[in-house]
Amino acid sequence: MLPKIAGWIAFETLGGLAHCAAKGGVIAMTRQLAMEGRNHNIRAVSISPGVIQTPASREAFEDPEFRAKTLERVMSGRPGQPEDIANVALFLASDESSFVNGVDIVADGGMTAW
Repeated sequence: MLPKIAGWIAFETLGGLAHCAAKGGVIAMTRQLAMEGRNHNIRAVSISPGVIQTPASREAFEDPEFRAKTLERVMSGRPGQPEDIANVALFLASDESSFVNGVDIVADGGMTAW
């Protein structure tokens, strides 16, 4: 249940050293893939979702203590929904994102901004 922004920040409520290291690796790999693909018109972009409420996390969010601690840094005041991330992916798949390359897009309701 650890979000991909675990590659950017630590979570007090969720352990997972290996998960955090893996997510950081995906972010670094995105930059490398963009560099290697540049001569072939291949772009590489990753998305780091914040805390997303899914069927797998729904039970955890029903715990008031977990919910409060997890969302205390989310500026939007709510967990993300799968549609929030799908909209980012749709933008990245569109022609409007043709100049976006080698970056990780953080979609986390402002969680990593502070």
